[in-house]
Amino acid sequence: MRGVASTPVQLSVGAPSGTALTWSASPEGLTLATSPDGTAATVTGATPGLYRIKVIGTLNGMSAEASWQLVLDAAQAPNLTPRSSILLPGGNIVRAGQVVQLQAFGSAPEGAPLQWAWSSAAALSGKGDRVSFLPSEPGDVQVSLVASDGQLSSPAASVVISVPPAEVNRPPSVLLVTPFSATVERRNGVATLPIQEQASDPDGDAVQVRFISSPRNPAGASLGAAGASVTFEAFADGAYEVLVSAIDSQGDEGPAATVRILVAPPPPPTAVDADKDGFPEGVDCNDQSASIRPGAPEACGGGVDQDCDG
Repeated sequence: MRGVASTPVQLSVGAPSGTALTWSASPEGLTLATSPDGTAATVTGATPGLYRIKVIGTLNGMSAEASWQLVLDAAQAPNLTPRSSILLPGGNIVRAGQVVQLQAFGSAPEGAPLQWAWSSAAALSGKGDRVSFLPSEPGDVQVSLVASDGQLSSPAASVVISVPPAEVNRPPSVLLVTPFSATVERRNGVATLPIQEQASDPDGDAVQVRFISSPRNPAGASLGAAGASVTFEAFADGAYEVLVSAIDSQGDEGPAATVRILVAPPPPPTAVDADKDGFPEGVDCNDQSASIRPGAPEACGGGVDQDCDG
C-alpha cells in the first residue's frame, strides 16, 4: 500500500473478542497509534521510504500474524495562486491613432510556466505575454489580464488607458510690430522704413513671420525681407499698408496686424539768409550784408542800393 509522508494511514484487522493484539513497525521512523480494542492502528511517518507494519494476535495460547508493506511518498507542496501584472511601456495616456503596447508580468510560486489570458472591449493584437491595440477615438479603455499555471488562475490585473481628445492647434499671434504707424518723407525720390515683428505660439511651435504689401497700395511699393524684419520702400506719395502675421510649424496662420504708412513729398528747400537780416537770398539783393536789405535806410551818393529798390 502507498501513503504520503506526514499523512496518517489507517490500518485495521478483524479478531475474535478477547484477542490480544500487538502492533509493530520497521524500520524506525513510524508512529503507531492503536484503537482501544487494538483492532485499528493509525500510522504516520515523516520520512519517505519503505516500511513494514505487523500485528500479532494471541488468544488461548495461540497466535496469528498479519503484515503490510507501506510505501510513503514525499509530500508535495501545495499549489499556490500565480500573480500577474500589466506593464505599459508608453504610459497610460495615449492619442487616438497611437499604437499601445502592453506586456504581461507574473510568476507562479512553484516556478511553473504561465499562460496569459487578455480581455478588453478593444480589439487586441498579439498573443502570449505581449499584445497591442490601436485606439481610434477618445475615451477610456480597460485591459485585463489573468495568469494560469494550468491548475490555478491569478486574480485579474487591470489597467485603464486614457485616450484624450485630439488637441486643436492654436495659431500664433503677433506680439509687437515696430512701428505700428509712421509718416515717411521721400528722400532722393524714395521713402524707406524698417519694420520689425515679434510673434509667439501658444503651443510652443516654431514660428515664421510674414510681411505682405497690401493689394490696395499705390504701385511701386516693395518689401525687402530679412527674418523678423523688412524694409519698406515706396517711390510715390500716398497711404500704404503692410500686413504682418505669423505662421506656425503646423501651417496655421494667426490674425494679421496692419502697419499704416503715409509717404509724404520731400520738404521744400530751406531759404538761405546768410546775413541773418530776415530776408532770404533772392529777396535780399545782397545776402552778405545785413545793412543791405529791402526797406533799409538809403544813403545817397554812396553808389550802393541799400534798400534793394533798384
